[in-house]
Amino acid sequence: MTALAGGMARRGHRVRVLALLDRAGVFEPFRALETAGVELVEIRLPARSYRVEVKRLTGELSPGGGWIAHSHGYHADLVGLCAAKKSGCPIISTIHGFTGNGLKNLVYEWVDRQALTRFDGVIAVSQPLARQLRDNGLRAERVHLIPNAYSPPGPLLSRTEARRILGIPEEALVAGWVGRLSREKGPDMFLESLPMAPGWQASFIGDGPLQPALRKRARGLGVEPRVRWHGLVQGAGRLLAAFDALLLSSRTEGTPIVLLEGMAAGVPLVATAVGGVPDVVSVTEAVLVSPERPDQLA
Repeated sequence: MTALAGGMARRGHRVRVLALLDRAGVFEPFRALETAGVELVEIRLPARSYRVEVKRLTGELSPGGGWIAHSHGYHADLVGLCAAKKSGCPIISTIHGFTGNGLKNLVYEWVDRQALTRFDGVIAVSQPLARQLRDNGLRAERVHLIPNAYSPPGPLLSRTEARRILGIPEEALVAGWVGRLSREKGPDMFLESLPMAPGWQASFIGDGPLQPALRKRARGLGVEPRVRWHGLVQGAGRLLAAFDALLLSSRTEGTPIVLLEGMAAGVPLVATAVGGVPDVVSVTEAVLVSPERPDQLA
């Protein structure tokens, strides 16, 4: 979101980000938006204030006209669609994939798919996702393939400096993993591969709902001393040279930005061949493995 909004602003477009927030404080990525010349409107409401959200968004989209609404995620898609229809402005959505985690999420995603059929345009970030959207009933002329792109946020750090920041010994043999600690990203598969990969240590950058279970599983596998949990790290893409290999163990993907970041850092890649990953790298540039196969990751 920050890359898209900032990039459009730098190209001379008037860009506003309407941020639906349910907690106090400043969301860290918003600081970058302000310096890029993006107008930021923070809408702070209690959770599940859907009718009020639609009313506020409609009011922001209506004055002056000429806006094109752009949403991302099932919540933003649903309230954004309602507000756009009320205000008379077109709306598009960018889809990075569907995770299918749990009954509740499956229901949300089903509702989102129905809503997307009413959008003026839907952007898919990979070929498989574009096909999936068309198979789900979206009119072909409204589905647009725009693969994710990457622009370095700043100078990439050297291996020595990146390891110093992450607290990794210079001589350690380390495989890195970056992402949200949730089922679709497959951090558990990376963890399960460690007993089959003697000599390797693991560094997890990111946070998410699976973290407590993953820590417990690391103890159960007897690999806890070989695992580092770094949590959320600002500018993690600049630190990837710290790793001897970068693992993407996802069960499903669009086109992951961390894959592009790893390529920019020149780090050897081991990735599951899911979603848009094979559109970016082949077996010439990476080791591609099957999802749900920790033995292949090892």
